[in-house]
Amino acid sequence: MTLMSAKERNGQSFSVRLNTQGLKPGVHYASVHAVDSSDEQRGPLFSVPITVIVPHSRFVTKDKPKFLLNDSSDESIELKNNGLDLTTTFRLEQGVPNRRFVTVPMGAEWATIKLKSTDVSTGGAAPRVLLHAIPFVRGDMPNTECQLKRLFVVKEGVDVRVKGGSSLEMCLQLLWLANPSPASVTADVEFHSLNIRSPALPTLMSSQPITITPSSEFARLGASSPLRAEQLNPECKLKSVLRILRPSSVDVTLGSAERDSEPPSDAELASNADEESSQI
Repeated sequence: MTLMSAKERNGQSFSVRLNTQGLKPGVHYASVHAVDSSDEQRGPLFSVPITVIVPHSRFVTKDKPKFLLNDSSDESIELKNNGLDLTTTFRLEQGVPNRRFVTVPMGAEWATIKLKSTDVSTGGAAPRVLLHAIPFVRGDMPNTECQLKRLFVVKEGVDVRVKGGSSLEMCLQLLWLANPSPASVTADVEFHSLNIRSPALPTLMSSQPITITPSSEFARLGASSPLRAEQLNPECKLKSVLRILRPSSVDVTLGSAERDSEPPSDAELASNADEESSQI
């Protein structure tokens, strides 16, 4: 970080180190205020905002697969037997958002979120829940292009695009009028990947088409499932044809004599400094 007011003095810098040990899961915010030591009453000259996100999945391992999120034991997060998928419970109240942050495994391309009600006090009616999922919490790309907002009845599932190594934020909220009482909801998060590989298709989410050139006669497309067994039903359709049109005749002629001449080089201009020169 460089102080712009001291830029003419080659700048001044300082470093900020964070100790995240002991932080509870969730979002933590702090700020660093810079004050003038000779005039502290002036207030902060500038502030540096700091946001730390501690994923809830950080506290579960194969040796300790379940972690309680509160003292009442009605909210928890659990690592499944495959060591990859997660199950977390939400205690939802009307109009109050409830968030979970999970770390996406490396190589994952999308996640399937399945919600189910675990509260029998709703009278058999499935709660209506608003799901807001942000798969790139650390700012890899604008959230407005990849976030998902969907209102659906519990018992349904949804697929969310994710990126390995990033944090996935899941925010659930009960609707005010459709749910007369609080409800408990369990979310199962399953991670998937097909690892599509092609010279023209770097990733599964790429919009680049697969092109078959006349010289190659075919295009190779590779896929693998590094996370789990996947069912793949590929389908190929020819959507467009790229035709190369050759001219019926070609005629190459010289341009004008003035445009066909090269300007003098720097060495020639230096040796003939007295002569007038013009660059074309």
